[in-house]
Amino acid sequence: MLLAKIYRYSGDADGAIENYNRAVLLDPSDLYASREAGLYFQQVGKSQNAEPLLKRVYNANPSDAVVANALRQIGI
Repeated sequence: MLLAKIYRYSGDADGAIENYNRAVLLDPSDLYASREAGLYFQQVGKSQNAEPLLKRVYNANPSDAVVANALRQIGI
């Protein structure tokens, strides 16, 4: 996650995407990683990647307004 955020904030979208994917694959049950990755993917237009992650987070915490809004923006 730390590498993903470093790449994200340094403007390297490819590096961020690769490392967010890696973080989610290492621990699929980590809702924090899924939330961060899903929101980033939605932000950069990778809706297909964002959807399953955001749905997982929303199912665990339906009161997360940021995730609910991101899902609405991608048409869910």
